[in-house]
Amino acid sequence: MKANAPEKLYLHPTSKGEVGASWLTFPLTNEDIEYTRTDAFIEKAVKWIEEINNHHYIMRYSDSCEPPLSELTEWFKNYMKEE
Repeated sequence: MKANAPEKLYLHPTSKGEVGASWLTFPLTNEDIEYTRTDAFIEKAVKWIEEINNHHYIMRYSDSCEPPLSELTEWFKNYMKEE
């Protein structure tokens, strides 16, 4: 079950350059620090890989070649999760 959490969080540095304990779901300035949920990042990266493959045929494999794209995306997900 996925938590009902925003995809991105923003921390706003103080005038002294320190980061406070509060966070926002939108940036206040260009200096805000953006954090992205790991699962959201992985899902977006996998979607991009699949779109590149579909539109540009970069990772086309014949029937005799390994790994298929579905296995490659699973390897990527596991690597990014450090599993």
